[in-house]
Amino acid sequence: MSAFQYTAVTSEGKVIRGKMTAHNEYEVEKRLEGQGCELIQLQQARIKKQRHNKAKMRQELMQFTVQLEQLTRASVPLFSAIEDLRDSCTYPPFKAVLEAVSDAIEGGKTLSDALKDFPALFDSIYIMLVRIGEQSGSLPHVLADLADSLKWQDEISSQAKKMLMYPAFVGVAVISVIVFLMVYLLPQLIPFIKEMDGEIPLHTQVLISFSVALKNYGLYALPCFFLVPILFKTALRRYLNFKRMYHRLLLKIALIGEMVLLINLARFANYFALMYQAGISVLEGLKMCEGLMTNLVLKEAISDAHNLIEQGTTISDSFAEVKIFPPMVVRMVKVGENTGQIDQALKNVSYFYSREVKETIDKLVPMLEPVLTVVLGLMMAWIMIAVLGPVYDTMGNF
Repeated sequence: MSAFQYTAVTSEGKVIRGKMTAHNEYEVEKRLEGQGCELIQLQQARIKKQRHNKAKMRQELMQFTVQLEQLTRASVPLFSAIEDLRDSCTYPPFKAVLEAVSDAIEGGKTLSDALKDFPALFDSIYIMLVRIGEQSGSLPHVLADLADSLKWQDEISSQAKKMLMYPAFVGVAVISVIVFLMVYLLPQLIPFIKEMDGEIPLHTQVLISFSVALKNYGLYALPCFFLVPILFKTALRRYLNFKRMYHRLLLKIALIGEMVLLINLARFANYFALMYQAGISVLEGLKMCEGLMTNLVLKEAISDAHNLIEQGTTISDSFAEVKIFPPMVVRMVKVGENTGQIDQALKNVSYFYSREVKETIDKLVPMLEPVLTVVLGLMMAWIMIAVLGPVYDTMGNF
């Protein structure tokens, strides 16, 4: 979409000037005609690209969804509700989005079509559910479900960050201490250790070699810390087999693999239940859920389940066939199929995975602290023994 500055005259003969966001000049003219104005002059305006914080935009999206649900449930007209939210928004990047959405609705677009212009903020599932809510007349209900889903995602993301924060902090601390000892402290002790008459142990020789290499070639190795991740990400994007192998390996790593699996399947179950409840077909819902998977192996498993259902297999049998869903989940879905309450079964699946993610994170965080403390202690002990061991041996010979 583009921004246009216009000059128009009202039916009373009053000249007005303003700015409007639209796809083309014809759309601006038609909107003004709908407002009873005649276009005199029109030119394209430059839009300043506003920098925004993704986390802040996510929070604004959640708040927008909650407030829009409340306004539409109170029977406030959609255009008036969007205008009220636009005027009350205090974050400029999101306010600009609401201004464009408001202009699009004023020009005759539906809310779902207006949201399409911002795919980075409103994903395909969000837009699809809003469209279904518009067509079925249940927009407030759909928005309430979307708000709950966004809150759930935010909570899971917050818990995952909490779990990773402590290991990241300890990792940085450990690396900093080791680099300080290797580059600054140990080189001052190396001449003293070598001048001793006693035999230097193997672990001390290894430590000295590592210290010398780090001091002499550390600066040359520093670019590798930036180059290796870039090359790795490039390989993941360009080579499908490499990406599949890496994602399969990731799922097999203790603790990490379990968390990747649970978070992906929790997201899948949450959205799949939401889409099924909104009236989206099973096949279409599965196809859209493929895009939610961050792991290629899981994405392909969902695709396989989609193909099996398309060939006539039941949902529960297809889930059992792909072998990524626990037996309990398969049984839940099977009971839902037999009783004709698949929507309730999918809600139970969503609840099951959401609870599993929370419980797993709650277990992992207390476990990580002592493990990392032990690792840090062992590394420091190795350095101290390697440095002070030969000193004590030499002193014992006197």
